[in-house]
Amino acid sequence: MTPSGGGPPRAEPDRFYPGIDGLRALAAFLVLTFHVAERSGLNRADTASWVADYTSQFGRLGVSIFFAISGFLLYRPFVAAHLADEAAPALGGYFRRRFLRIFPAYWLALVGYLLLASPQLRDSILDHLLLRISLLQGWSETLALSGVSVAWTLTIELTFYLVLPLYAWLVRRLARSLGRDQALTAELIGLGAFYLLGLAGRWLLADKALPIGGLAPWMDLFAMGMVIAVFRARQREGGGTPAVFKYLGRYPVLGLLLALELVWVVAQLDVPRGFQPKTLGDEYARHFLYGFVGFALLSPLVFGNQAKGWYRRALCWRPVRWTGEVSYGLYLWHVLVLYLLTEGLRADEVAFWPTLGATFAATMVIASASFVMLER
Repeated sequence: MTPSGGGPPRAEPDRFYPGIDGLRALAAFLVLTFHVAERSGLNRADTASWVADYTSQFGRLGVSIFFAISGFLLYRPFVAAHLADEAAPALGGYFRRRFLRIFPAYWLALVGYLLLASPQLRDSILDHLLLRISLLQGWSETLALSGVSVAWTLTIELTFYLVLPLYAWLVRRLARSLGRDQALTAELIGLGAFYLLGLAGRWLLADKALPIGGLAPWMDLFAMGMVIAVFRARQREGGGTPAVFKYLGRYPVLGLLLALELVWVVAQLDVPRGFQPKTLGDEYARHFLYGFVGFALLSPLVFGNQAKGWYRRALCWRPVRWTGEVSYGLYLWHVLVLYLLTEGLRADEVAFWPTLGATFAATMVIASASFVMLER
C-alpha cells in the first residue's frame, strides 16, 4: 500500500505516485459494484439494461487494474536496479513486506467470515481451513470462489510475489549474455515472453487445464504494469521516453478516454454476463482489451507533471486517496457486508442503487478500522 504524504504531489515522482491510491479506489469500487449487481439480479442474461452491459464487466475490470498496479509497483525497484547496474533489492525485506501486506488483513477477514457468514460458507472454510489460511484455495477448481470469495485473486498475487524475483534475475542474466548495454533489450524480451505466457495461460484456463487462481492466465495483465516500470526506470536513467508515454503524461485525459472507449467496445461485443460460460473468442477479446484499460489508466499517473490535469487531481482528492489506502480491506470485506445486508432477500427484492450505497458505506467503516489498527 502506498503511504499517504502531507506535501503536494511532485511533478516527476520517483518513489511516490500519489494518483495510484486513487486508481486502487476505483478498482475496488468496480469489484464491489459488480458483486452488488450480481446480488440484485442486474447482471442476469435476460436483463435488458444498458447499465448491466457495464456492471457485468466491472469485476474482471477491477482485477485487471489491480494487477497492472502490482506489476508496476513491485517490478519498479528490480528494473531500476537493473538499468542502473546496481544490486537487486534485498529479498529478505521484499518477502517480509509482501507477507505483511497480504496475510494479516486477510486472516482478520477470514475470522470475520467464520463468525458472520452463512452456515454453509463457515463449514466450507472450516473443512479446508489450512488451505484457506495459506491462500492456496485459488488452485482448487471447486474451492477457489468460496470462503472469502475474492481471495482467488490473492492466490495469484502471492504467486506473482514469489515469481517476480526469479524473473528479474533471469532477465539480468539474459542481459549479461547479450553483451554490454543490452539491459533494455533483455527487459523487452523478458516482457514479451511474460506477456505471451499470459495469453497461452488464458487459453489453458478457458480449456479448464489451469485453475482460475493460477498465475499463468493473468501474467499479461501484470506485464502491462511492468512495461510502464521499465520505461519509467529508463527515463530516470536519462534514456528516451516512447511517444505513447509522452502523450499520456502530457494529456492524461487521453488515457481515461481510451479506457472508457475500450470498456464501451467490450459492452458492444455482447459477451455473456457475469459467470456465465463464454467462448474462447469472448475471453480473449475481453481479456486483451482489459489489459490496455489498466495500461491507459496507470500511465498518466507515472509519467508527466502529476500536479496537472483534472484526472490526476480527482484521483489525488483526499477522500478518494483514503479509499485507495484502505482498498484492500474494502476488497476483502464487501462480499460479507453485502451478504449481511441482503440476507434472506430474493434477488428481485434487492434494490441495486441503495444496496450499492449501503454496502460501500458499511464496508468503508470496517476497511478503515482494519487499515488503522492493523495494516498501517
